[in-house]
This record gives sequence, C-alpha cells and structure tokens, in this order.
Amino acid sequence: MKINELVNEINSCTSFKVTRDEENKRLVVHLGDNSSLMTIKYNVEYLEDIDITYAYLDFYKPCGDLGNFYELINLVNEFVNTPVEERKPESKYRIRLKGFNSDNGHQYLTCHTHDATGKLFACAPNPHLKQEFTSDEINKIINRKDFRATWKETMVRAGLEPVEDERIQKLY
Repeated sequence: MKINELVNEINSCTSFKVTRDEENKRLVVHLGDNSSLMTIKYNVEYLEDIDITYAYLDFYKPCGDLGNFYELINLVNEFVNTPVEERKPESKYRIRLKGFNSDNGHQYLTCHTHDATGKLFACAPNPHLKQEFTSDEINKIINRKDFRATWKETMVRAGLEPVEDERIQKLY
C-alpha cells in the first residue's frame, strides 16, 4: 500500500483524519475531536513500532466508514507489510509536445479525463487538467487505436519530462 493510498483510505472515514509531518517523515492520525491517536513513520517496518495513544479510544464505538479501530489497524498493517521501497507513489511524467508553443509557453499532451482514456489535445501547463501520466497511462495512450502511428509514439517518448513532486521526494 502506498502512502497516498493509506492517507486517502483513512481520510475517507469521518472519525479519523491524517496530517503529514514532513519534517519528521511521519503521518499523524487524529480522531474527530482532533486529538492525536496514532503516529506512523513513513519507513516503519513493524506494527509494534507505531505510536498509539489508547487513552482517547473507545474500542467498541463504531468509527464511521472504517467500522472501528480494528479496521484502522488492518489498514495500517497492510501499509506496514508493504516493502518501504514500494510505498512511494508511482513516478509521473509530462509529455512536452516539441515544436508546439503558444503565447502561454510550451504545450503538453493533455487529457480531458483523469484516467487518460479521454480526448487528447495540446495545452499549456494547467493544474486543472490531466497533464501528468504514469508509465502505465503512457503505454495505454501509445496503444490506443487513434494513436497508433510510429511518429506519435516517437513524439511521446521524445517529450517525456519527469514530474518531481517535492513533497514526495522529502519523504525518502
């Protein structure tokens, strides 16, 4: 389980919220009243190494979508059992379309849906559009029926630019 997946799963519960403590490279799980319940280091390898504050916990009270504390522990256990090197989110890339420029700067391959299966077009950098793709998404794009031309694949591969997520780089 990746760090982002763990954060999203826990945050989807109304009883727990997660904050990131980038300085100390850890996640802090809070109860609904904002009291700290649990601290999870990014590189934790054993469930026993997680700091849990039991004083705030009612083990038998349901906790929203997660059901109860035990289900939270199951999520954390899945995270702990994931090798540390696999917890980082997958690398992402932008595809600069070389030779495509506008008054707004360089143009990038853009998709109007977030799963990279929608209409593709060129656009200047825009944080509200899908312009960052994983390796799997790039392969799906290259193998689309409407994208199966050698020059298009060459254009995509020539324009790959890694996206550096500074927040993620600080984790490791």
